[in-house]
Amino acid sequence: MGKIGKPQKTRKHKKVLPFDSSLEGDRKSFRKDKTADRPPKNEEEQEIPRKLKFFMDHKGSFPKKKLNRRKKLKQQSDIKEYAEKGMTKPMRPAPKFTQHRNESDRKFMARVDRETQSVILTSKLSDEFEVDFDELEQGNVTKKKKQTNSAKLQRLKEKKTFKKEKKMEQQMEKKGDFSYLNDKVQFGEVAMAPPSLKAKPRKAPGSKDAVPRPGKKSLLLKAIIAENTNQNSGKGVLSSTREVGQILKRKQMSLSQQHKMDNERDRAIQLYRQLRDKQNKTPS
Repeated sequence: MGKIGKPQKTRKHKKVLPFDSSLEGDRKSFRKDKTADRPPKNEEEQEIPRKLKFFMDHKGSFPKKKLNRRKKLKQQSDIKEYAEKGMTKPMRPAPKFTQHRNESDRKFMARVDRETQSVILTSKLSDEFEVDFDELEQGNVTKKKKQTNSAKLQRLKEKKTFKKEKKMEQQMEKKGDFSYLNDKVQFGEVAMAPPSLKAKPRKAPGSKDAVPRPGKKSLLLKAIIAENTNQNSGKGVLSSTREVGQILKRKQMSLSQQHKMDNERDRAIQLYRQLRDKQNKTPS
């Protein structure tokens, strides 16, 4: 086989040149035209595209597509059903959204979303609280009177009078005037005896709510000491002439009394320890 070289150009070999099919006339005349394929004189101006120019020229000349009568009736019926089915009040007109001048697409869509969310919220609130926002905007609102509860009003009235009296008492106590505590004695009234208190004060000694005082608690140690002192009263032990809970300072005692008190204290501690050990040993 011979060597295959580069194909030689012949008369049949022709170069395919780019050419606009919209141009009319001979191509040779178009090539000779020196004004073709030149840059525009004014860059800011832009020529209308050929297709757009064609549609602009033939606007309104095309026949409109006629809707099918059945489809047209169906569209109208759908709108009517949506507006009237199960509705007790007329439907609000849908807002028309138009993009403002110099408003970006993002801001326009955000505004549309805000308005739709507000419409949804008003519809939910009107269904939940049975409020007509259209009447609120127009100002045609009638307020219903609340049903008054006589028992509740009476309680509030009593509470108010009680607070008022208490406040007056506090003011009189601050001033030091006790004239409001004086009894009004009628003419001819005679008191045969002084007044008697039938109820004890809440924190009086002997009552359930009495305030605990030092030395008055019934401790187990006091009962043991009292029992031992009664047993050893004839054996020369220091007889306690003071009451239970009465305080006697050590510096007021004599040396013999101090010595006896120390012995008594040690003995009480030993008795307490014995009693504690006994309670711990007993099965619970």
